[in-house]
Order: sequence, then structure tokens, then C-alpha cells
Amino acid sequence: MCQQGLLCLTKAPRAMETWSIAGDCRRAIASQLPDLSRIPTPPTFIHEANPNIMYFVLDSAMLEESSSTINLKERRFLCKASGYPSVSYRWLKDGVPLNFEELNDRATSVPGEGTFILSKLRLEDEGIYQCIAENGNGSAYDREIVLRRTCKFYPSGMRKIVCLFVYTLF
Repeated sequence: MCQQGLLCLTKAPRAMETWSIAGDCRRAIASQLPDLSRIPTPPTFIHEANPNIMYFVLDSAMLEESSSTINLKERRFLCKASGYPSVSYRWLKDGVPLNFEELNDRATSVPGEGTFILSKLRLEDEGIYQCIAENGNGSAYDREIVLRRTCKFYPSGMRKIVCLFVYTLF
């Protein structure tokens, strides 16, 4: 049993010098350590990376191989960060703060995160989106996400060019 103020170590019976801390002593040491989750830290993104470019169409498209629908009318913008104190989020669209009230019922936020789902996409939703996570210790800017409209999909047999976009990302 570990006594207050003593470090209880036991030596392994091998030639290599390894030491272990007794269970009671480990609990005593752990109870005296500071709570590291309360150390002030700036935001750090912890979400899976968003794609650089996301595409959408103004209509749903059908896959040729099956009858399942690809929902190209909805896009998820991931944004989640850790930090202390708690992190708040805001989004920019084309460098201007995104007003979620103007999106009405088309934007759904994920509680506790900056992630949102934009549905019923419109032509005016095209643009460059960026998440900013902030707390009293700093700000973190996630990489930009380009949201672009793509041509309407036609099943085979209905070949028709609707639009053609050529982008050079250099």
C-alpha cells in the first residue's frame, strides 16, 4: 500500500531495469495531477477533411446501374474543433459572413459542432465556403471548400450536352 508522499516502485526481476508503479500509488499520483482538459487552448480542427471541391446539380440524378438516387441537392460541410474554453463557430461564403437566417429551412446545424447540411441547393449557393472556430485563446481557419454546380445527369440513351465548365486551379 502506498503511503502519502512516498513513490511506490517495484523493480522487474530481469536484467533490464524496468520499474512499475503500484496500483494504489498510481491512483494517488493521478489524483494530484492537474486536469489537463482545463488548460486554455486555442481551437484545433478534429473533423474529417472536407473535399476541396463539392459539386451539386439542381435536380437529383439516377444511377445507371441501380434505381438508387444520388442526392446532389444536399451537401454536408464539416466543421468540428476542440479547445478550452468551448469553441464557437462561424462560416464565410465568398469571404463574407454566411447568414444562416437567409437560408431559412435549407440549413440544418449539427448540435455542438460547426457542421451544417445545406439542402435544396440553388444556383446562388455556388461559392467558396470556410469555417472559422474561435474561443478566447484564438481562432482557427479551416481550408476553403468550393461548391460548384455541375451539369445535369442524363441516363444513357439521352446524351445531351447541357453545360461545360472548364476550371484551372493553379
